[in-house]
Amino acid sequence: MNRLFCSFLLLFVLQLSSCDVDSLPKEELIAYLMDEDNGLIKTEEQGDFKISLTYRPSDLVAEQELLITNNLDQRDSIRQHYKQYLYFVLAFSHDDKEIETRYAGNATKYNQVVKYLQSGIGSDVSMTIDGKQEELLDFIFTQTFGNAKSSKVLLVFPNKLNLDEQIKIKVNTNLLGLGIHYFFFESDDLMNTPQLKL
Repeated sequence: MNRLFCSFLLLFVLQLSSCDVDSLPKEELIAYLMDEDNGLIKTEEQGDFKISLTYRPSDLVAEQELLITNNLDQRDSIRQHYKQYLYFVLAFSHDDKEIETRYAGNATKYNQVVKYLQSGIGSDVSMTIDGKQEELLDFIFTQTFGNAKSSKVLLVFPNKLNLDEQIKIKVNTNLLGLGIHYFFFESDDLMNTPQLKL
């Protein structure tokens, strides 16, 4: 009887441990994303410039809407809505500052870079999954006027992932003088990312 009870107790503990792995608080999830060993952030450096591409789970995007609307009754449906899309954050920095601040002394160039990040960069980004090209549905640049360490653009693609696929994202940064960069991700790493504990 005691042996049977211990078996049930062990199974219960294992289930709890499994749940903890499947979902994380926001701070821990962000730390998980920023750990290069998990395959969800790719970074390239070019002199004083740094370009990074980070997978952003749909839960983090859904959380922003939940915070704005405070509509917890619709939490599951909002989560499902955002799961239709794949999100990545493309970040540019120069000397650990927003890339546009490099041109703060040149109003023309500064405005050109900001305008490019706001409305032009979408045509210079493409994604393929196992060789099949997927459309960039949208991109969003939020200017922070020197208050961040990098300039960030949220990229939105359709979510058509399956296991054992390779994702290649091409970023042409010739307008910024940084050339063409390729970032590679494994679909398994994205699909096995823990959920946000809401």
